[in-house]
Amino acid sequence: MSHEIFITADVLHRVRHHLFQNQLEQAAFLFATTETKDEAVRFHVEDFYLVPTSGWDVQMDVYLEMTAEERAKILKRARDRNTAIIDCHSHPHSQEEVWFSPSDHVGITEFAQYVRWKLKAKPFAALVFGETSIDGVVWQGDFACAEPLATLSIVGQGRLRPTGSWFNRPCPVRTNRFSTYE
Repeated sequence: MSHEIFITADVLHRVRHHLFQNQLEQAAFLFATTETKDEAVRFHVEDFYLVPTSGWDVQMDVYLEMTAEERAKILKRARDRNTAIIDCHSHPHSQEEVWFSPSDHVGITEFAQYVRWKLKAKPFAALVFGETSIDGVVWQGDFACAEPLATLSIVGQGRLRPTGSWFNRPCPVRTNRFSTYE
């Protein structure tokens, strides 16, 4: 499948500026309409939300943990707008080979299942931004496992290719509240 995200240069610039405002990990959420053709999802970004400092239970240079209230606010906004969401976060010290960390795998996989339930199985994507690279994954259908994002298309300006780091590890499997690897 050739999943793709379409975003304007202005929105991408504003999101990246937020994500790299200092040496702490930051996050933003993109709200997108979706279309599916031959099992490939195309996300069309319509709006974004920059998570403020008050939205974190924990915010460090290598780890983020969002408050329950912030998660609820983001999902309500997506439901009210009838959009899918794209979870974006930064790894400030990464350059051309950004990768999803082991804690990203667990946290994002769990969050994907929560999004599936709350947004009635709308596709979901996650992006990690390095200073000069990105990686991305998509969940759709039964959300059994992440699928690779093929491209992040900057409308009228070109495409960024994800690093594909997610797939250097086996697929996480849900067991009770936690995800484990097969």
